[in-house]
Amino acid sequence: MKQALRIWIFIILILAACFAASAQDVPNQSIGQVSFISSQHVYVKFKNTVGITKGDTLFVDKSSTLIPALIVTDLSSISCVTKALHGMTFEVNAPITAKIQKHEPVPEVQIQKATESVAVVTEVIEQVSKRERNKKTETPVSGRISVSSYTNQTNNFSSYQRFRYNVSLRADSIAKTGLSAETNLSFTHKLNESIFLSDALRVYGLSLKYNTKSLGSLVVGRKINPQLANIGAIDGIQYEKNIRKFSVGAVAGFRPDLYSYGFNPTLFQFGAFAAHNFNKGQAQTSIAVMNQTNNMITDRRFAYIQHNNSLIKRVNLFCSFELDLYSLQNNQPTTVLDLTGAYLSLRYKPLKNLAFTLSYDARKNIYYYETYKNVADSILDKETRQGLRFQTTYRPFENITWGLTGGARFPGTNTVASTNANTFLSYDNVPFVGGTVRADFTALKTYNLNGLIYGGAYSRDFLKNKLYTELGYRYVNYTYTNSASLLNQNIAELSVNWRITKKLMLSVDVENIFDNENNFSTRLFVNVSQRF
Repeated sequence: MKQALRIWIFIILILAACFAASAQDVPNQSIGQVSFISSQHVYVKFKNTVGITKGDTLFVDKSSTLIPALIVTDLSSISCVTKALHGMTFEVNAPITAKIQKHEPVPEVQIQKATESVAVVTEVIEQVSKRERNKKTETPVSGRISVSSYTNQTNNFSSYQRFRYNVSLRADSIAKTGLSAETNLSFTHKLNESIFLSDALRVYGLSLKYNTKSLGSLVVGRKINPQLANIGAIDGIQYEKNIRKFSVGAVAGFRPDLYSYGFNPTLFQFGAFAAHNFNKGQAQTSIAVMNQTNNMITDRRFAYIQHNNSLIKRVNLFCSFELDLYSLQNNQPTTVLDLTGAYLSLRYKPLKNLAFTLSYDARKNIYYYETYKNVADSILDKETRQGLRFQTTYRPFENITWGLTGGARFPGTNTVASTNANTFLSYDNVPFVGGTVRADFTALKTYNLNGLIYGGAYSRDFLKNKLYTELGYRYVNYTYTNSASLLNQNIAELSVNWRITKKLMLSVDVENIFDNENNFSTRLFVNVSQRF
């Protein structure tokens, strides 16, 4: 397996070199924002979706490099319904970029609907519009305050209600200098339970940054570095310097505590990184080396390599590799070169209405501590993320889109291969009633279960696109091969997102689940968010 992955690295490097010889014009860009995160989709809002079609890829911007992140499955006049690539997670209000052909007008950034984030460790990336930047204030400040409630009501004694309060702030050019500050704080507790500050308060970001063109930038505090995003937050000092098309930097500090996410002085780490951007970000390569310790003894030493390339027209390549450089053999420290993780994605769009994506994922499973997923969705997410995956979307007519996804997860030492397939068909601008109707089917086969999921949904915008609604239904039928157990669920879902004012948003998401054991549960997620 490791030998095969090394061969993949060689192939990718050859492809990257070939791609570098075929530079193309950079398309214009439209910037939107993540407005809602459900168990299946990520919703992205734009001022309008002119120039965006189903099957298009949306991107996240990391240090002026566009990284493929989402595939558009449905869209309205201002909203895109998407599915995440690469097992990526997103923060509500995070900026998302769509590539628009040059003859298309570039929409102005506009704040749209928002709700509470559900991922535990994500970087808050605040985008301030050009109009806000030009205001004659001494210290431009932007931010968001939100209150959310998650209720899980069942017919047994496991019901509870959870509240979350989130504050994120960013101040640029403090006192008209190169000094800026940002913070992202969250306070969470359950109703009628004792509150302990160490358990309830989470500091996802709290930092000061000083930036000069000649000397580079210096960050002090807790912050996720976009060049080292896979490492997570760093408590300490981070330095970065841009030199033409290159950027180099170093970090030294501590990892957050593995359990409380608080400050832990025993988890010291240090490292360095370098990145190269070619043709205004159309090709980017970065490498980072980190040494992580526990009580000043090396815990892990590894390198992370990432490459993104869209130099060839209609083709996008993304790959990342993680290599361990340290091992203990007979209790003696040893330098090794062990490929422990790899991800490759190749997307080809030969026609405006046709796209193909082939990916391979050999990374470790990702664990979320604040993502609310039912049992069926948790199993599906775990079994479909890794392995080889093929996806295609085709739009034969203006209002009809068909998609097909197939994947295979390679067997480990004690398991057999698992396979999965999904197909969907959507119809836009339904006669007489408007909106979009979507039907989908998923089949899953693993070493211990066979699963089928049938589903459908209807979505529509109201009140001049200020109110977005979606009503859906899914039937889940999981049969466990090693026992007589069954999991049959009927899942009904309703989502409502209301942009009350330009910066005040209300989101409500309801899910009702009925299973074959006569158990039922209702999950209600409500969020109010105010931006300023």
